[in-house]
Amino acid sequence: MSKLRMDPPIGDALPTRFVVKVERRSRPPMPWAWAIHLEGHTTAYRCSEARYRSAEEAWQAGQRALAQLGRETTRRTEWPEFESQLQSRLQRRA
Repeated sequence: MSKLRMDPPIGDALPTRFVVKVERRSRPPMPWAWAIHLEGHTTAYRCSEARYRSAEEAWQAGQRALAQLGRETTRRTEWPEFESQLQSRLQRRA
């Protein structure tokens, strides 16, 4: 069994529902950006406003944002409440 798929998740990690994707969005010298997606969805939940020189830099920044998202959600007392907020946010963006 993969450690990424264990229930409950290890440490401060979010359940494997969120993924970081790196995309080339503009021209050099800083073309790279990250986006956090709900697994299986094409609409971004959060995305970077900043651009990065390399895909690696963008990925590292996206991982930090994902960790921050994990800290925010672990402070919430009701996961179902967060889930409903997430669904409504994704529906508005679609």
